[in-house]
Amino acid sequence: MTEQDALSQATDQDFLAELAHPDPDPERLPEIHAGSELALQAETATRLLRATLRQEASVERLKEAMAHDMAAWQAMIAKAELSAKTWREIVKAWMQRTGTTQLKHPMFTASLAKGRSRIVVDDEARVLSQLKAMRGGEKAIKVKESIIKSEFDAIFNAIPSAFGDAAHEETSEPSLMIRKAKE
Repeated sequence: MTEQDALSQATDQDFLAELAHPDPDPERLPEIHAGSELALQAETATRLLRATLRQEASVERLKEAMAHDMAAWQAMIAKAELSAKTWREIVKAWMQRTGTTQLKHPMFTASLAKGRSRIVVDDEARVLSQLKAMRGGEKAIKVKESIIKSEFDAIFNAIPSAFGDAAHEETSEPSLMIRKAKE
């Protein structure tokens, strides 16, 4: 037996020892690799599933906490961005009002830039028809074809041979479904 095998066997035994408790704490279960083939019995398997449900509930709580924290951070960031934007606008308005074109400071130089022009499409359908009517206008039109998956699935299921090796059906790995009992 290699040192790695001995370590793996010891970890498996520690894991099974923790499953002796009828309601094992997921935090107390030692790390174990996914390919482990534990010597489970029906009772220890149900205990492991109980720990699985608790761990999944913990993950959900952590996701909620993360979302709450992210919302708090987003609010703080939005407030800071608004302050910076407001302060920038105050200085810009002052510079425009006083005719100041440039401010110099050892840490920065600020100047008023001219506004940039851009073209805004107000009626896309009309612009598209005009472009199609113009010689060379097609260059300004982008057409992107894509497969509508739900429609394609029905067609493929009806005539799979029509697509040769361009499409095929795959079956995913079986998964373990756990349905909680009504409390």
